[in-house]
Amino acid sequence: MRRIITSCIVIVMCLVAMYFFTIHDRKAAYQAAEETITAESTTAILETTEEPTGEESTAAETTTRVDKTKVSTTKKTLSRTEYAAEVIRLVNAERGKRGLSSLKNSSVAEQAASIRAKEISGKFSHTRPNGKKFHTVITDMGYRSKYRGENLARGQASPQQVVDDWMDSTGHRENILDADFTHIGVACYYIDDGSYYNYWVQIFTSGAFKN
Repeated sequence: MRRIITSCIVIVMCLVAMYFFTIHDRKAAYQAAEETITAESTTAILETTEEPTGEESTAAETTTRVDKTKVSTTKKTLSRTEYAAEVIRLVNAERGKRGLSSLKNSSVAEQAASIRAKEISGKFSHTRPNGKKFHTVITDMGYRSKYRGENLARGQASPQQVVDDWMDSTGHRENILDADFTHIGVACYYIDDGSYYNYWVQIFTSGAFKN
């Protein structure tokens, strides 16, 4: 009888131990899931799209998540216009290292980038707030271009930082180093919303022509 009671006690203890181990494992899994969700929700997103035009045009899109902290609100040494000019200088420096021709600053692409920078401060996407693709910003201005591309970023504090991030991302780097592009327009839109502050846009074209 004592053996039976002892055996029952051992079985009960084993079941209790298994129960607590299971609860512990589930709790650890939930904690890991929460940490993953938190990490993804605090990242800034870089996106790039290049879309050849024509009747059989196709679109390719690459999205990369990069950890970013909020931009410091310390006094800035460059204006937004100077930020854009510095981005172009850094881009052409990267192209020059690889024997590629420099991109020319396009007033059309620059205006398009300025429009898009304000748009992505509300909706960070290559799809515009009106539901159209990014390149329609050019056609809406009355221009066309055979080959177009767009790089987006938010949260970077300086031209050097945003270009470094783009160069570290395959899709963005491909746009920057694409030999088919001849012109570029850059905009940096600042909004003191307590989250990302700087919204960056690069618009690449193979030239812009009046419709």
